[in-house]
Amino acid sequence: MTRRATLGPFTFEHGGRVPELELAYETYGRYDGSNAVLVCHALTGSHHVRTPTNADPGGRRRPTAGGTRSSLPAARSTRQNST
Repeated sequence: MTRRATLGPFTFEHGGRVPELELAYETYGRYDGSNAVLVCHALTGSHHVRTPTNADPGGRRRPTAGGTRSSLPAARSTRQNST
């Protein structure tokens, strides 16, 4: 199921602005604090990571991820250890 988050006015790094930024996303399974993966639009062509073959045209025809394996390379953690 598609969910949306509206962030309001947004200024891009180089000064461009949009009056309202809306993010579309999907979640799969149950978040436990350590199992989140961010897949950017450039990899999927939409906010869909896994979509059935007969789904809407915005989704991928072949799943990017599914089951116990993922076709995405392992991501490095961006979490910084505090000292």
